[in-house]
Amino acid sequence: MVVQKTKNKKTFLDKSIWYALALTLVSGFYVLVQASHDGERAYWNGDYKEAFSKLNREADAGDPRADYLLGWMYKKGNGVEQDDRNAFMHFYNAALAGHVPSQAQLGYLYDKGIGSGSKPDDEMANAWYLTAAKNGNDQAQFNLGLQYEAGRGIEVDFQEASFWYENAADQGHVRAAFRLGLLFDSDSKLGVDHSTALTWYELAANAGHAESQARIAEKYIVGDGIEQDMSKAASWYLAAAKQNHLRSQTKLAQMYRDGVGVDQNLVQTAYWYEEAAKQGSLDAQFELVKILDHGLGVAKDLRKAFSWAKRAADNGHQEAQFLVGLYYDLGKGTLENNVEAINWYRIAAENDVYQAQWNLGLMYEQGEGAPANAAEAKKWFKRAAENGHEDAQNRLLVLASEAAPPSITTDDFIKSCPSIEETLKGTKLEFVYDGEYWNVDTDHGQMFIDVSKDACSFRFTNFFFGAGTNLPLELLNDFNLKHSYGFLSKSNDNVILEYFVVLPNADQTLLEINLAYFNIKARQVEKYLVEERTKLDGLSS
Repeated sequence: MVVQKTKNKKTFLDKSIWYALALTLVSGFYVLVQASHDGERAYWNGDYKEAFSKLNREADAGDPRADYLLGWMYKKGNGVEQDDRNAFMHFYNAALAGHVPSQAQLGYLYDKGIGSGSKPDDEMANAWYLTAAKNGNDQAQFNLGLQYEAGRGIEVDFQEASFWYENAADQGHVRAAFRLGLLFDSDSKLGVDHSTALTWYELAANAGHAESQARIAEKYIVGDGIEQDMSKAASWYLAAAKQNHLRSQTKLAQMYRDGVGVDQNLVQTAYWYEEAAKQGSLDAQFELVKILDHGLGVAKDLRKAFSWAKRAADNGHQEAQFLVGLYYDLGKGTLENNVEAINWYRIAAENDVYQAQWNLGLMYEQGEGAPANAAEAKKWFKRAAENGHEDAQNRLLVLASEAAPPSITTDDFIKSCPSIEETLKGTKLEFVYDGEYWNVDTDHGQMFIDVSKDACSFRFTNFFFGAGTNLPLELLNDFNLKHSYGFLSKSNDNVILEYFVVLPNADQTLLEINLAYFNIKARQVEKYLVEERTKLDGLSS
C-alpha cells in the first residue's frame, strides 16, 4: 500500500538525521538475495536447528528475510537461547536493508527499550515507525498513531493519529479501527461524532474485536448515536462474552437475570456470572455466591457458595467478607468455626458493613468466638446503629434500660417535692431513663407547661416528636450532680424535648445519657415504645 497524505504538513522527522539515514539506506541497500530459502522453510516447519544454520548462511549472503527470521528466533528463544540483543541486531540489519516488517519491529524494540542496550527511545522508535508506515506496514501505522495520540516523543496531534489509524484500518487492522472509534467517541478535538465512532466500532466488531462489540452494546442501551435497542445490545454483549470479555459477561448475566433485552433465564444468569467469576470479577463471584446459596438456576450448593465467597473475600470484597463470617458462624458450606466467624465479621465490620457490625456485637455479647465483652458488644452495636441498623438501635436502648433500672418510686418522687403534688394531679407523665422511654400517658404530643419549683428545681418543657425526624441528643456533661435526674436535647424543626429534675433526697445518680442511643427516627421510637415500653408503677395522680 502506498500512503497518500492529503494534507501538506511537516512532521517532526523532516529534520531527523536518522530518518534521512534510514531513507538513504532504504534506497541504497534494498537487495533481495536470490537464495534457496531453505532456512525459511525449515523455520516454518519447526525445525529450528536446521533453520538456524541455513538462515545464518542466507543472512551472511545478504538476505534480509533471513535476518528477520533469525531476529524472531532470538526474540522468542526458538532453537536458540533467548537473547534480546541478538534479536535487535538481526532486525536492525534487515531494517537497514529495507525489509519493512523489520523496520516496524525495530521501531517497537526502540519503543520498549528491548535489546538496544538503553532505555526506551521514542525518537528512534518514531523514526522507524514512520519509515515502515510510509512503506505501508499497518502495524507501524497503528503504533505511530498511538505515539501521536499519547504524545510520546512527539507533540500530541489527534489529526495525525487519526490519519495513521485510518491507513492501518483500511488494511484491516482491527485495533486501529477501534482506536478511531474511541477518538470520535470522546472530546479529542476531532469533534464528538457518535455516528462515525459507531461506524469504526462496527468495522472492528465485525472482525471479532470484543471491546468494540461491548461498546456497540452500550450504545444500543443508552441510544448513543443509534436508536435504543436492548435486544441488539444483548446480542452484541453475547458476541463479546463468548470471547471471554469480562464486562460483557457480567452485563449479559444481569440482562438474563432481569429479563432485559432477553427472556429472563436464571440458568444463563448463573452461567455467565460463573464465567465472569472465573476471570476474577469480585462482583460476579459475590453474585454467584447468592445464586448457589439459593439454588437460582442451578442446584443449591453451599460448599461451592462458600468457596466462591472465600475467594471474593480474600480479594477484598466487603460483603463477601461478611458472608464468609456468616457461613463460619452457621456452619453453612463449611464447618462451624466461631473463631473464624468473629475474625471475618471484624474484617467486614471495619469496612463498615453494618450487618457484620451487628453480628460482631452479638458474638461479643454472647461470648462466641471470643470471651464475652460487653464494652466491645456495645461498641459494635453503636457502629451498626449509626449506619441505620434498627435491631442495633433497639438493642442499645434495651441494654441501657437493663444496665441500671430506676430506683425511685412514685412516692419517693412526690415526697421529694411535695409542693408540686397539686400541680401533677390529673396528669400522667412521660420521661426518659437511660435510653428508655417511660410512658404512662396516651398522648406523645402532650405539652407540659413550665412547672418549675424553686424548692425542687423541677421543670418540664415541650415533649413532641415530628414524624420522621431525627432526635439529636447530647450527653449531659454539664450536669454532673450527685443527686440528679436529667435529660436534655438540642433540636431543630419541631422536635423539642427537655427534662431536668433535681431530687435532693435521692441517694444516687439516676441517669447517664449517650448520644448514640438516641440517634434514631421518631417512627423507630414509636415502634420501640409499643414493643419494649415499661411503665413505672403508680406514677400518676
